[in-house]
Amino acid sequence: MSSSVVSIYSGNQGSFYGCNKLESITVDEANPVFDSRNNCNALIETATNTLLLGGKNTVIPDGVVSIGIYAFYRCYDLKSIIIPNSTQSLQSGAFALCDSLETIVLPSSISSVGDGALNCCGLTSIVSKSPTPPTAYNSQWEYGYNNSFLNVNHDIPIYIPIGTTENYRSAPGWDYFNNFIESEINLEGEWYYEILNDDGSITYQHLEYAADTTIGTERPKIIVRTNTIYDRDAITTEVTHEYVFERDGKVYWWNKDLEEFTTLYDLTAEAGDEWEIKVGTETLTMHVDSVWHHEFDGRSYRILHVSDADNLFTGDIVCGIGHLASFFPEKLMNRGKNYRVTGLRCYWVEGNLIFKINRDDCDAIYAELHNGIDEDGPSTGSGTFTVYPNPTDGVLTVSVRLPQCDSPTTGQTAYRITNQMGQTLLTGNISAETQQIDISKLTKGMYFISVGRQTVKFVVK
Repeated sequence: MSSSVVSIYSGNQGSFYGCNKLESITVDEANPVFDSRNNCNALIETATNTLLLGGKNTVIPDGVVSIGIYAFYRCYDLKSIIIPNSTQSLQSGAFALCDSLETIVLPSSISSVGDGALNCCGLTSIVSKSPTPPTAYNSQWEYGYNNSFLNVNHDIPIYIPIGTTENYRSAPGWDYFNNFIESEINLEGEWYYEILNDDGSITYQHLEYAADTTIGTERPKIIVRTNTIYDRDAITTEVTHEYVFERDGKVYWWNKDLEEFTTLYDLTAEAGDEWEIKVGTETLTMHVDSVWHHEFDGRSYRILHVSDADNLFTGDIVCGIGHLASFFPEKLMNRGKNYRVTGLRCYWVEGNLIFKINRDDCDAIYAELHNGIDEDGPSTGSGTFTVYPNPTDGVLTVSVRLPQCDSPTTGQTAYRITNQMGQTLLTGNISAETQQIDISKLTKGMYFISVGRQTVKFVVK
């Protein structure tokens, strides 16, 4: 399109209605009204960021706010499309009769799906990322009907965020469908896994969302990972931080060695698909052996059975929860260590128990993790290092076995108190086997105190 074209008649069916064989779209960079930015093979109205025309080779660029009327109408060869997080609406007929399109992911930014926008008889699934169902149509009137999903099979799976089934079932337009599956992982939850130590004892791993942060251009979640393990007849707690985010059905994980985000889960994968997980400088190729659905507490979950050549991360991934053996590929991460993470017990979101595996003690576990075990005595599970009361409201008593050998630090040991983001808030020395620490300046919440190689979690109430 030359720079002189500054107006296009749109009408009710769009300017390029029926141009289903269009493969290449280029707009002169000097055009003041339209553009095809980033070689996207699309025609975009610059002022409104509306994509007016696309084809089978279109890559919708970030910044596009709306997919216009009949923008991809009868694009029979369009087999897949990624809608960016900037897009807020699909206008009438946007993807009408794109019958080779098998699945489409609607990002959480989508607020409306116009009449006939997804009139695609070949769709086998739809993923909607918004907890609030986008405005849609499924109604009849005297001379016809409005339907955003006309000719789509009523029974295809509609993948939606955890806890939103009732919202979608009752939402106008979405009530067209019968099969809603809660699949998106809520990374602001908590996970409790068992750890099997070499001596046969059982301890635990606790994962908990702490806060958002920024790495490069991404906005990941900080997940505090607490491993409680036996080490030389004492219990040691390792606290680390992982950085993850979810987008378009994939969960990405920050690789600290490579300093880049790599795929951890592909929740949209089908049987026969593969993806790679990078752990340090090593790579696991995950193969999807099968996919099925499981009902739990009124929710339907999609489950992927995955395997790798060395059985390091083989097992079941529950879409919406995570891997049932270990959230991260612990067998590869912990090579040479004397413990292994062996299975999920409980998963909570905002204190509500969402999922459990044949366990009846999840409420007690949650209380122990958040409120401590003993109000009046030392906390248990820390070997030679205990704290009390837990929870506390101003003074923390620490009981620790001090160094006995002759050295410059004989008779004292250092401590460090950090928050869930790993920031150091207090430091000092412990010079008696039982010593009180003033924590009255700490706000309510969860903290960690480290003495030597041991870490204990405590709560300020």
